[in-house]
Amino acid sequence: MQFRSQFVECHPDGTHVRDGVAIDITAHKRAEDEVRNLNTHLERLVEQRTADLAAKSARLETSEKLYRSLVESINHGYFVADHRSLFTYCNSAVSAVLGVPAESLLGTSSFRIVCDEDRPRVVAAYRDAVRAGEPVLSVEFRLRSATGRILWVEQATTIVRDAAGHLEGFRNVVRDISERKAAEERLRRSEERYRAVFDHSPIMIGLTSLADGRVLEFNAAAVTGFGYAREEAIGRTTVELGLWGDASSRDQLMGTLRQSGRVAGVETWLRRKGGERFRALFSATCIDVAGVPAVLSTVQDVTAQRETELRYRHMFENTPVGIYRTSPDGRVLLANPALATMLGYPSVEALAARNLSDPGCFAGHSRREFQERVEGTGELRGFETAWRRADGEVIHVSENVRVVRDETGQVLYYEGTAEDITARRKAEVALRESEAMFHGVFEASPIPILLSNAEDGTILVVNRAALLAFEYESGEVRGRNTGQIGIWVRPEQRDEFFRKISTEKSVQGFEAVMCTKSGQERVMLCNGTLLTVASRRLILASGIDITALRQAETEQARLQERMFQHQKFEALGTLAGGVAHDFNNILTGVINYTALAQADCPPSHPQVREFLNEVLACGERAKELVRQILLFSRAESGRKEPVLAQVILKEALALLRSTLPATAKIETEVDRQAPVVLANPTQLHQVIVNLVINAAQSLQGRPGQIRIRLQRVAVEADTVRALPDLQPGPHVRLEVTDSGCGMDEPVLARIFEPFFTTKPVGEGTGLGLAVVHSVVRNHQGAVSVRSRPGQGSTFEVYLPARPGPARHGRRDKPDLRRGRGEHVLLVDDERIAADSAKLLLDRLGYRVTVFSSPEAALAQFYVNPAFDVAILDYQMPTMTGVMLASRLLAHRPGLPIVMASGYAGGLTAEALQAAGVTRLLPKPFELEELSRVLHEILTQRPPGGA
Repeated sequence: MQFRSQFVECHPDGTHVRDGVAIDITAHKRAEDEVRNLNTHLERLVEQRTADLAAKSARLETSEKLYRSLVESINHGYFVADHRSLFTYCNSAVSAVLGVPAESLLGTSSFRIVCDEDRPRVVAAYRDAVRAGEPVLSVEFRLRSATGRILWVEQATTIVRDAAGHLEGFRNVVRDISERKAAEERLRRSEERYRAVFDHSPIMIGLTSLADGRVLEFNAAAVTGFGYAREEAIGRTTVELGLWGDASSRDQLMGTLRQSGRVAGVETWLRRKGGERFRALFSATCIDVAGVPAVLSTVQDVTAQRETELRYRHMFENTPVGIYRTSPDGRVLLANPALATMLGYPSVEALAARNLSDPGCFAGHSRREFQERVEGTGELRGFETAWRRADGEVIHVSENVRVVRDETGQVLYYEGTAEDITARRKAEVALRESEAMFHGVFEASPIPILLSNAEDGTILVVNRAALLAFEYESGEVRGRNTGQIGIWVRPEQRDEFFRKISTEKSVQGFEAVMCTKSGQERVMLCNGTLLTVASRRLILASGIDITALRQAETEQARLQERMFQHQKFEALGTLAGGVAHDFNNILTGVINYTALAQADCPPSHPQVREFLNEVLACGERAKELVRQILLFSRAESGRKEPVLAQVILKEALALLRSTLPATAKIETEVDRQAPVVLANPTQLHQVIVNLVINAAQSLQGRPGQIRIRLQRVAVEADTVRALPDLQPGPHVRLEVTDSGCGMDEPVLARIFEPFFTTKPVGEGTGLGLAVVHSVVRNHQGAVSVRSRPGQGSTFEVYLPARPGPARHGRRDKPDLRRGRGEHVLLVDDERIAADSAKLLLDRLGYRVTVFSSPEAALAQFYVNPAFDVAILDYQMPTMTGVMLASRLLAHRPGLPIVMASGYAGGLTAEALQAAGVTRLLPKPFELEELSRVLHEILTQRPPGGA
């Protein structure tokens, strides 16, 4: 029993009451015992179960280690993904292929390893397999590693489901199939390549069954060649298609094919779909196609080739040119009838019986020489040689031949063509003789001649006279036109000349100015004719040098003008001199009597004395005028002596400075080393005074400058052309420049005329510059002026320099260098000049041969050129000294040549050197200068020289 009691609240009366309950717990006790017994049993079961689980866990851990070791050790990748396709495990192979740690993959999508291009396809494949309840799946795709490498893989997947069929995950094995894919790609390309070769081969190719001849395949060429579409041909036999020209040929070929397995290059007749027969070259080979015996055939249509061969055979037999093929040992392997006929044999067989190595087959060379030449080059074109005919006659032959070798380089044979050119050679000899004759005439012509292309003017041929005239070598002009060479001074004349030839076919007497290589201008009288030679339009042009004629005409006009001016000045001078002489007598009385009257005039008449002073002043002015007139009229008189112009200039300026206005600023620039001039000191002084006074007057009272320069200059051709009175050589130049009013062209044209003045009446005589001109001209000098209105004027006076000191007294006797009997060729068309020069040379001890004609001198020189030196006049009417010098040097190079000239025109030292001239000697000769020049030339010759 079980008792329970408790105190309850006191009764209202204050007493305490205890309640109690007695409960029977027998059944409860029994239940508790059963529970304790059951719990004890349960604990024993739990202990046993725990021990079993521990054993199983150990076995499971061992199994997992074994499984993981197995998965890690396989060569393929392995990974597990859950039902969401997220990585839950991957082995090291997957990590190695992808190039990322395995930990970085866990929890990420397993589709991340698939390339973007393949991912949609792979995802769709897995989705479809899961929906269809497929247990396994295999898919191929490309994956990209972390390094960017692309691999082809095959992924085999086991789809894991629970007992209820719900998707739990995926177990995947990944295998690298890149090499297999590459092999498949190579195989595919190889198949495509061979298929392309088969389909696009220009040769007809067919594949047929060996057993019954049924067509298995036709290429495009076979379709075109036989005329059957592939659909029409495949499955039918060649007999059914009627491809064979005759059955016997087919049977024979197939028998050979079955027996030996192949036939090659058999020529037979075949037939097209329309029945047309054609000649074909047939080849076939037995092959095995997927275990089925078959025949691979090729067919070449040689119908056109055989027709061509027939045509060439006809040409070979009938061509007029010899054709041959010969062996290295001289046997004739092949020849056409033309070769047999050319060599005088009745037939090709008769020619073939001859061995070309035998002596006497060739004239002038041996068979061995021919072989060495053709084998050395492999081929000969236009090889000309001489053959001997059967009858012994020698003919000239032009051969084109080549050597044919085998694969080892050994000579098999020579083959070529031979053309009989005997008649042509004879014609060429005759033509060369004719050309030589005409060329000789062409070259010997003294008139310049050239032949040029009418289309572009290219010079084809030019004769020696033209080369000499224009100072060119042949190679410098051939292949170029006259415009490119630059011989036309005025291009418009060239255009006009060729335009006339083009329209009128011929031009005669066309005058043009041309230029030599050295720059000398020549006036040429040109002729031209348009020719047609061998379908080519050519222009034959010639020219006659009329430079000397035109120069003579120009010189004559100039001399006439100078003579007119001289006569005018002389007449004015004579008149002025006579007037001045009479006027001087009158003036003497006026001045003398005025002076007497002034002396007798008492001081009580000052106005009279003033009047007399004015008369005396006018007398002095008149006296100065008379002095200028007398100086102008007698400018040639007065003794000349060696003087220094700078000394006279200093004296004149000392006199002038006090008389010039203060507003005129004078600047001087004087070369203290200026050479001596031969002059009359008084007249030179007057020239300086007149020029400076003229400059001061041009300032017209305004402030200005007068610049005076005196310097040594070398007068050359350009200056001589501008001032013909000068001679080339050293000069002293006096230059007076002012900043005054200047002059216009009309005034400049008359500035040196006597009594011409632009000043108002009573302010000038007009004689100052006329006196300057007259004095300078008579000192073998020249005066020039440059001026523009408002820009001042510049006067330049040139006086020839004279070697030696500026001193008076007797000159020392010159040191003459005498000759030793050397032979001198002297050519001068002026008889007086030539004779006087001969006398000088004779006195110096030389032997002299004189000619007044350059042609006569040249003819004698050709006969006997034994001269030590030649002295040539530069200006001669029929032939200039330069032209004569070039012809002498052409005949005898190295001959010393002295060019003598009183006026060398535009001739420069460079042009003389280019023409071969040794020295230039001014005329008239001075004995000591002539002796010095000849001595220097003859002593400077190289030993053994001309």
